[in-house]
Amino acid sequence: MKKCEYCGKEISYQQQYCDDVCEQTAKRYYRTMRNKGKLFSVINFCCLLGLIIAGFWAVLSPSEIPAFLAGVVLILMGLLYFLLPFGTPEQIKKRQIKNNVNMIKTIGIAVFVIGVILIGCGLFLF
Repeated sequence: MKKCEYCGKEISYQQQYCDDVCEQTAKRYYRTMRNKGKLFSVINFCCLLGLIIAGFWAVLSPSEIPAFLAGVVLILMGLLYFLLPFGTPEQIKKRQIKNNVNMIKTIGIAVFVIGVILIGCGLFLF
């Protein structure tokens, strides 16, 4: 059986969604993804660049500043993944939109918590 693209319920092969609520929610997800996708990519790239800089800085001069910078960047990334939980098309095909959004929001919360812990460790260890 085919599954609903949004929630994953089994549906007939002629349908794409199980009901109107799933269809409207999926359309809203795709519209948000289309409108905010470039913003997401730019912020994500800047955060990854910040993590790389913090990593090299930590190797070259061990101090609390790189840990603080990495913590701030991880907090920003966690908020980004929680507020804009966009997955790849392959992830959506495999897990459906609803499960994919929940998984990415969980990852965002975990990254946020790791950032807070890193800031705390950076401030108290050095």
